[in-house]
Amino acid sequence: MESPFTNYTGNENASGTAAFKYEREIEQRSPFIKFIEPGATFTTQAVREKVDQFNDEDESEDVNHEQEDVFHETTLSTEEELEKNWNEESFYSVYNREEDLRQHGFTPHQEREELVDQLFEGELSERQLKDAREFNEKNAKSLKWDARLNEVCSLIGVSPISDLSGMNDDFLQAVAKWQQSGSDGKIGNNTWTKMQLLLRLRKAPTVRTESKPAEKTFFVPLEHGGENGTTPQTAIFVPQGTSKKNTSISILLYLHGFKDASGSGLNAKSTIEDFLNTKAYDLRGTINNSDKSLILVAPTMGNESQAGMLAEHPDFFDKYIDCVLWVLKNEYYDMKPVTVNNIILSAHSGGGKPMLNILRMTGSKYNSKIIECWGFDSLYQLSVNDFSAYSWQKWLTDNTSKTFYNYSVSRTKRDTDCGKLKDPPTPWVNSTDTDLNKLSNYKPENSVVCHLNVPLHYLKVRLDSTAPLSKR
Repeated sequence: MESPFTNYTGNENASGTAAFKYEREIEQRSPFIKFIEPGATFTTQAVREKVDQFNDEDESEDVNHEQEDVFHETTLSTEEELEKNWNEESFYSVYNREEDLRQHGFTPHQEREELVDQLFEGELSERQLKDAREFNEKNAKSLKWDARLNEVCSLIGVSPISDLSGMNDDFLQAVAKWQQSGSDGKIGNNTWTKMQLLLRLRKAPTVRTESKPAEKTFFVPLEHGGENGTTPQTAIFVPQGTSKKNTSISILLYLHGFKDASGSGLNAKSTIEDFLNTKAYDLRGTINNSDKSLILVAPTMGNESQAGMLAEHPDFFDKYIDCVLWVLKNEYYDMKPVTVNNIILSAHSGGGKPMLNILRMTGSKYNSKIIECWGFDSLYQLSVNDFSAYSWQKWLTDNTSKTFYNYSVSRTKRDTDCGKLKDPPTPWVNSTDTDLNKLSNYKPENSVVCHLNVPLHYLKVRLDSTAPLSKR
């Protein structure tokens, strides 16, 4: 049958390639994005009907990529290969050429993102409901979520049901809404794995406490799914002299960079405890040397800074912060309820990607508490015209009261010996060509230290100057 991607085959050029690859990326939010027609006019129902029509004509889930060589530079035979070989940076720099896209009938990514949001809000069609119900009835027992129906119902926000016969349309629509990424109402292995991660956060965690450095560090096994074989561990550090009277706290959420590329002797199995015990990442000492009242929260992520559900799902992000507050209440604040006054979101190196993903999440009660972002050489992978630069621009434009401090090292100096750099050239992401520099709440600065030393050096700078933070 005709490929569902044939709407794009008439444009055998860079824009066609970019448009296709953009569809592949946002398809993570909904499997039906690829059916959007070029242009700015469509309705959710029309797209849903097109999906049903395609499913009626071909029940197979396989896609014949041999018909689609026009969309990518290499011939790919599977969706896995497509995802693996997708060059995000080169694609977005092409896709941002809006005028070229308009000439070929494509919607620029600013408008197209709005279309995605509209589609994402749509409900499953009758056909999709039928497919989801049949899939769930067939697979619930083997995945063993049929025995935890009440927990699933609580998770997705519907009334409890006693067995699968009570799996009505409201249940399936709620599953699709909860899924966000790939919303089809089916609780398969991927969705159930994510649900279990969130369900595990509902149980009281074990806590290990260290008193050095003062005041306290609590190590908690909070699993987010992006650890890639590393032991799940979050560090919660309460600086010395922190008063137990004020239970409305400020949090510094720190996202570490790639482990085996850090230059500090860490490896793929290193935990956040290993990071903090390394001289280059003595964040606790730097915070203690300041007078600011700020609690450090730092999760262990994957070898390449994968943050799993923490940077993917608002419910998980909120529950993660709730767990942090529970630990502080029970282990430090003498059982007094602890609340969040504000959050500073920071990232080093590869941690910049999950930092942006957290900012872009909608529906989180704690996301709105973020007042500043501190980028410790965390945007070095970007070019001035790529989608991530646009996403930062959009977030800063939509949140004019919030500020992004971006400390970047020249790419020509990234791999030099650590120490003071002489006259570092302007990093490309800070080029005057980018619209980010036109925003008053974007504060770029050229780093005077090498990549490895950026976090400690500029953490001190920020602690010395950030006004919203009270003194201990």
